[in-house]
Amino acid sequence: MKRFLLFASLLLMAISCGRSVCLVRQMKDIESYVHDAPDSALAMLAAMDTSSVSSARVEALYTLLNSIARYRLYMDEEDDAALMHAAAFFRSRRDDARLMKTLFLAGNIQYNQGNYKQAILSLTEANLLVEELGDHFYGGLICRQLAQAFSRSFNNVDCLLSISDACQHFLEGNYHTHGRYALLLKGEAYSSNSLYEESERVFKEVIASAREYHDTVLWAKALLSYADNLIVRNDSRPQESLQHIIFVRDSLHYPIPCHSWANAAFCAAMLNNTQISDSCFVFADQLAKTEYDRYLVSFRKYESALELNRPQEALAAANESFKYLIETHMTLERDSSVDIQRDYFDEIGENERLRHRLTKQRFVSILLFVILLCIGLAWVIRKLVIKGRLLQGQNKALSTRVQEMEQSDSRRLKIALESGMRFFNKLAEFKWVSQPEKILPSFETMLSNLATDKQTIQETMDEFKEFLEKKD
Repeated sequence: MKRFLLFASLLLMAISCGRSVCLVRQMKDIESYVHDAPDSALAMLAAMDTSSVSSARVEALYTLLNSIARYRLYMDEEDDAALMHAAAFFRSRRDDARLMKTLFLAGNIQYNQGNYKQAILSLTEANLLVEELGDHFYGGLICRQLAQAFSRSFNNVDCLLSISDACQHFLEGNYHTHGRYALLLKGEAYSSNSLYEESERVFKEVIASAREYHDTVLWAKALLSYADNLIVRNDSRPQESLQHIIFVRDSLHYPIPCHSWANAAFCAAMLNNTQISDSCFVFADQLAKTEYDRYLVSFRKYESALELNRPQEALAAANESFKYLIETHMTLERDSSVDIQRDYFDEIGENERLRHRLTKQRFVSILLFVILLCIGLAWVIRKLVIKGRLLQGQNKALSTRVQEMEQSDSRRLKIALESGMRFFNKLAEFKWVSQPEKILPSFETMLSNLATDKQTIQETMDEFKEFLEKKD
């Protein structure tokens, strides 16, 4: 019974491993086209049955691919827990490419949730991996999202630096469409840093590019950002700003977001048009969904109330906008925990770069050792080959010498036999020998002195005996 249970357990484990390998193979195939065909990838993932496979690798890869497909299809996700768990797995396996993508997607969810501090940390770690991998596409996406998180944290300097990096990534990777949208964010970052001339130049460049490529969405967004720039600068132009907003609504038919309605209301207040200002704020309040949206609307209400000489409304709007700043602790977090943890990630990045350098040095050392070993082995093999050829030559020479000696023995024995026959014939003529066999010992001794091969000597003796018998 115990053997049966053991066998059944091993069989189930083998089946589970087989299913795991099969699922990983399928997901690697999906990974090759998830960016270009996210809808097909999402359908294939939905058809997979991963419930019966308890594999951390399968779970992490499935989570990553599912999130990439949903991101490409503009489908929002509300929970980053699965992605952070997948990130921990890829981090433990040193799978930097997948870890970078996972952290980017997690940072995007955290940004949409309003958790800007955690988004900055996730995206900063992902950005460190970009430097090692050299992936310009994800490098641009990560830096662009990081810039937006810095902007929401009121860290305008880092926002400008990050969006500049994003533009550079998209430029080097020839991702021109992404580059144009990143350039728009760069113009907004210039404006946030009170660099109004630079921001105006960038906005006009983006507007011209959008018109050239017939990109209505980019054109509308650039005009709305330019309209915001026109009312925050020292030489504000509210009339021109309001015209851009109206053009976007009526001519480009692009939906006006809440902060642009608030800008239009502020423009009307600056033009002393109370009715239009109040109407625009109604639309802004209806569209404000997040705390950040409500903060922007409240701040514009504060500025508009000052323009219209409404001190009570100005005080209420100021309290509402400053309440957002105090509750979220953005200014304190920017100066303390976020910077400290970013410095920590910078240190991690430096350690990782040092580890890669040491790994490369170790690899070079091993490679040199292998090369020297191969050279040594080649030298030994060459010596053995030369020695083998020398021995082969010596053996051939020895064999030739043996053959020559054998041939020489044969010649000498033949000459001895002929000489013995002639000698016996001479004796026979004079009748000196009555018993010829007495000559045999002397003849055999002579043959032994002439040759070393016993068989040849014996054959010669036999032949000589036959000669004597015939004479007898």
